[in-house]
Amino acid sequence: MENLINTNLVACMLGVTTKTIARWLKLKEDPLPLAIKGGKGHAHQFDIATVHQWGIRQYTRGADYNGEVYDYLHERARLTNLQADKAELEIQVTRGELIPAPLVEAIWTRVVLNVRSV
Repeated sequence: MENLINTNLVACMLGVTTKTIARWLKLKEDPLPLAIKGGKGHAHQFDIATVHQWGIRQYTRGADYNGEVYDYLHERARLTNLQADKAELEIQVTRGELIPAPLVEAIWTRVVLNVRSV
């Protein structure tokens, strides 16, 4: 570990604030790795190569700046599925196989009022 840098340089290198670095150090899953833990009067020290590898791992996992991880392929498949469902519903409405709920509510309201008036 010859290439050690402090928190400020890590933040600069990754394009985030030192508060974000502090949050990443506390992640439960795959936290930002420390080379030397800082103490009173001494800053944390990070190995440049290790931080770089960690950053690549986070990027490829789809981690955002809060450390939340998402699966891009899963989210893309979910979006595609929802778009297909929406298209199918629109086709059913066009064919007259499906009636929008507000229209059904309006019709039933008129039916009930007509029945009451008889």
